[in-house]
Amino acid sequence: MHSLAQLKSKWLSLLLLATTLLLSACGGGGGGSSTSPQYAPTLYQAVYSSGYQYTKQFYITGAPDDTDWDRMGVLHDGTDYRLYFMKQGTSDTLYQFAYNPNSADFEYGYNSIPQLTLTNVPADADGNSLAMSNDGTYYYAHMKSLSVPTRIYTFRYVANTTTYAYQRSYNITKAPADTDWSRWAMLYGDSASRFYAGKTGVDSPIYQFKYNPTTQSYEWGYGGAVSTLAVIGMPSDSDTSNFSMLNNGTQYQFYYLNKRN
Repeated sequence: MHSLAQLKSKWLSLLLLATTLLLSACGGGGGGSSTSPQYAPTLYQAVYSSGYQYTKQFYITGAPDDTDWDRMGVLHDGTDYRLYFMKQGTSDTLYQFAYNPNSADFEYGYNSIPQLTLTNVPADADGNSLAMSNDGTYYYAHMKSLSVPTRIYTFRYVANTTTYAYQRSYNITKAPADTDWSRWAMLYGDSASRFYAGKTGVDSPIYQFKYNPTTQSYEWGYGGAVSTLAVIGMPSDSDTSNFSMLNNGTQYQFYYLNKRN
């Protein structure tokens, strides 16, 4: 049998525990919220004019909870602006978004196949890397090599399916010694496929490589391409560890995602 004093003590303990849990859920009783604000993914755009100059931002909506914000690609297919992220914990699954002019947002699944799969991924492909491009005929996905930083693997979309099939590898040549291979992007513009990489230790400039059909490689400064490009005026909360690029037929565009809180 419990004494009255023991029952009273037990009741007070339970009351104290319930109060503590309630205060914790409400932010600690005046100490402010103990949880970080929910991440609002935002895409920052810069347009090329003797350098890439910041122009505007776009919100990204409807993303699955397991979207990997560190692996991003963009392209323009002649009609739509498209945005891609990998699925967390995978190296072969893409989530697709497209720009909705009615909402002015990039929406998951808008005018898109929501989920796509890369097939026959080489064992040496770096699953932490991603770029996308479109040459006016085909959609492409690209990954870097794990063992050879100057090699990229290309996948091509298989029409009327949900898959990108591995196509071939390409080499990147004549790169400056201070090329940052962890920050890179690809696009197709002015009748040529192009590869871009950061410069080690700085956010700007970036280096441009153009595809040489004779050597079948991407060469720094080849064919009159501007070899070094400035990136100017991007918002202070830009995640500069990763960038993406596209050409819409008239403009070259550069993109950062905002930082996570």
